[in-house]
Amino acid sequence: MKRLIYLLSAVAILFSGCDKVEEKPESGQEVGGSTTEIKALPEFIYASVTDEQGANTRTFVDENKKVLWQNGDAVSYFYGNTHNARFTYNGEDGKSSVELSLDNDKKGTTVALLQKSHAVYPYNENITAEYVSEEEKDKVYLTFPTTQQYGVNSFGKNANIMVAVGKNNMDDDLYFRNACGYLVIKLYAPEVNGKPTKIKSLTLSSVSGMDKIAGVATVVQDTFPHITMADDASSSVTLDCSNGGEGVTLGTSAQEATAFWFCLPPVTFTDGIKIIATDVNNNSFTKQTSKTVEIVRNEVQPMAALSFVSNTPAATKLWYTRAEGNQTPLELDGDEFNATIKNHAWDASVNKIVIEFASPVTTIKESAFEDTDIATITLPEGFTTIEESAFEDTPLKEITFPGSLTSVGVNAFWDCTQLESVTFLPSETNTPLNICHMAYGANWGPFYDTKLTYINLNRELNYVDEKGNPYIASDDNEGMFHHKNYGSVENTTVILGPQVRTLLYKMFQSLPIEEITIPGTLTTIENNVFEACTKLKHLTFEPSANGSALTMGYDDIDSDDGPFVYSPLESINLNREINYSFDGYDIDTDDEGLFGGKATLTSVVLGEQVKSLTNNMFADAAITEIVIPGSVNTMGNDVFHQCASLTKVTFEPSEDGSPL
Repeated sequence: MKRLIYLLSAVAILFSGCDKVEEKPESGQEVGGSTTEIKALPEFIYASVTDEQGANTRTFVDENKKVLWQNGDAVSYFYGNTHNARFTYNGEDGKSSVELSLDNDKKGTTVALLQKSHAVYPYNENITAEYVSEEEKDKVYLTFPTTQQYGVNSFGKNANIMVAVGKNNMDDDLYFRNACGYLVIKLYAPEVNGKPTKIKSLTLSSVSGMDKIAGVATVVQDTFPHITMADDASSSVTLDCSNGGEGVTLGTSAQEATAFWFCLPPVTFTDGIKIIATDVNNNSFTKQTSKTVEIVRNEVQPMAALSFVSNTPAATKLWYTRAEGNQTPLELDGDEFNATIKNHAWDASVNKIVIEFASPVTTIKESAFEDTDIATITLPEGFTTIEESAFEDTPLKEITFPGSLTSVGVNAFWDCTQLESVTFLPSETNTPLNICHMAYGANWGPFYDTKLTYINLNRELNYVDEKGNPYIASDDNEGMFHHKNYGSVENTTVILGPQVRTLLYKMFQSLPIEEITIPGTLTTIENNVFEACTKLKHLTFEPSANGSALTMGYDDIDSDDGPFVYSPLESINLNREINYSFDGYDIDTDDEGLFGGKATLTSVVLGEQVKSLTNNMFADAAITEIVIPGSVNTMGNDVFHQCASLTKVTFEPSEDGSPL
């Protein structure tokens, strides 16, 4: 008899208040499970629904607000000691009951025995699970996406994470439950010169920017999933509405407002939410609420319609903490901000010290917090300037830069040896942030004294000198985020947002980055950006909305080396054309090539925007097979030179029948 995996969901309705997405309750759950026998993986699992309340599976929402399956949907399945096998639906969109089949190329790996079976939608090869004996629990480690795709009156594909748990470790009869709650933002704008407004992205965060809403999370599944976000999780989520460059058209009135769905882990935005919306012409506006907004798992939280009108709010508060949990406010008199302090006290609701000003404030003055024991600080929208030495010689661990910030002065983070986390929120006007290098030791970058483990970069940065002029780096200079303590840091997470256009010379030099995603909005990667990133294993290049090429520089210290010469790359997902030529230097057959010289490289996936494969591009790689898409029209010399393990090459047809 065929087993069923029940993937349950319900009707999600865009009315006021919190609309519950109904689920069938579990029953008969057992503690523990069989560990004496491990069955082989089933060839098929079945996604079905009950008639109860018209529930349907929830990979996307249709026009009737029912969420249904789409062709290509896949789940990660953990069964006994077989971890993360892929099961995929291949069939017609919009079905409520479907069969998922085992992907024979993704049968998972044999790892330690789990207490119970588990499944996660959508499939991701990086999802892991383990049984923690001290707690007598299985824990599933997954990632809430930092970038989600727009869906019409719906969350986008793969945004809505669901999890399931069995009664024992061989159970393939499971009930899926949502790991997300749903925040619906509604926007409208009048036509301009007879043309509608079209949105290309929305970025969501709390007003303070402190709440973790994307990135790595731990899920413990009992009757309901319990979710804990990692300390280095992201405090913002971007909804990609580019739609191939067309954007998403806004309604012209509050009654016709366009709905944008965010899938979020359960979180309470105590100080309200902030939305930065950007249209296809790069005009932006920022809206923020002051009321608490609670995201509840499995419920829809619709917000009142907002008009697309530029409005950067004035800053009247800031939040900070002191080292060792000290709740006593610092002795500040307001001169540190050129503003009168109205109230200054510990706020237990946010576990922060809050400064409330009598009037709007824009500046952290010179040496404002120097030699204090400040540990974290969050500046809301409205702050524009951090002056010289503002945080010099402090145990500062975490800082969030608002999108309104335009200038960071010299030595702002001098001797901040504990600084681990920096978040740069998007600019409402797409204005770059000018950030100054250190004055003492001319080759030191602004974060040289830190030990960064988390960089969330959501805007363009300009590197400037003390006078605000462009800072021209040389071979002797350290990169912007390079720091002298990198040897004591095991891993640095780097997140790049859609406002980033350029990665500056040596920007991430020597950082222990293990993987990075290059967004399609990026236009230029300068020379030596990833110099000496000796842990960099996984690269993903997202497609460009208009199909434009990404210009990437070589390693100019020794011009025959590629930009990843010191990185042990294992996988590359290349979805974009790359112009691998910089400052007039063209790569020839004597040079290493873009990804050449990588004996560790075992996986290469090429997308439809790739037009050319350059000289020595994958030389020495350990790949065993590769698919050349029909979009490729040029292959250089020695592309697969000395790829001794390569046994299978598939050339897909071109759309117009043109030769390669």
